[in-house]
Amino acid sequence: MANNITTTAPVTSEVSVNAYITIDEANTYVNTHFIERSSWTNATDTDKAIVLNDATIRIDRLPFKGSRTVVTQDFEFPRGGDTSPPSAIDSACAEIAFALIDGKDPDYEYESLRVSKDKVSGVEITSDTGVFMTHKVAGIPSLSAWNLLIPYLRDNSSFSVSRA
Repeated sequence: MANNITTTAPVTSEVSVNAYITIDEANTYVNTHFIERSSWTNATDTDKAIVLNDATIRIDRLPFKGSRTVVTQDFEFPRGGDTSPPSAIDSACAEIAFALIDGKDPDYEYESLRVSKDKVSGVEITSDTGVFMTHKVAGIPSLSAWNLLIPYLRDNSSFSVSRA
């Protein structure tokens, strides 16, 4: 995966990849991690660039431990003096991009988090499941990606308040 802070590679005159990984790196990841990958292989490079950029934005919205290596760097990683993002971050980017291109809609999934619909004898039953899936609340459409990201997240179970 990429060993640099920013990966920017022109794809078309309209879209360039500004993500943790390149399209080639994502292709390699998808080809080695997914058996059913036709949604990815049938996608255009423009579509792949769009979902890789979106995946990076989704990752960078999360509250991570530590601070950026360089305050002005484009992305949240690398952090804490590292010179490149951890491979788990690159993998999470590929997992999220694949989920998005495979049709996962994080907005729809968020809206339907606690709702379960069932049809019995022609009658539709809607119920509140009372269950929140943390990765969906965070806008991450892939549980596999979420599991890769968890070790880098700040503990949000506590917080401190300071006055200016």
